[in-house]
Amino acid sequence: MAHSTVREGCCSKPWHTESVRQNSSTSPVFVTPNFADYFPVFQVADPQGIFRKTTFYFKKCFEIFDDIINQRLKTRGTAEDSMSENDMLQALLDLNQKDEPELSFDDIKHLLLVSI
Repeated sequence: MAHSTVREGCCSKPWHTESVRQNSSTSPVFVTPNFADYFPVFQVADPQGIFRKTTFYFKKCFEIFDDIINQRLKTRGTAEDSMSENDMLQALLDLNQKDEPELSFDDIKHLLLVSI
């Protein structure tokens, strides 16, 4: 029973459905060997379209991260935020919200991308 509750809570987030759909379509792109890596003369042509596809999926990931970050910033300091647990995003946003930010929002998005 606990598993279904966690699953329902997880799937209720709008970005979760999008990320599941995106993950199933991106898997072949990231595991396909790139012909242009073996023959650099083909890098400009991108014969398999792998560079184009990965660029598209990275942009989609960054859009999802933007939505998550904006949502977290809106709830920051509210009762809902105080009930949430400290996670990686919270720690990164704390570093960003200092008087002299140690991380930019772009840095945070790239760190989140690497942590997937």
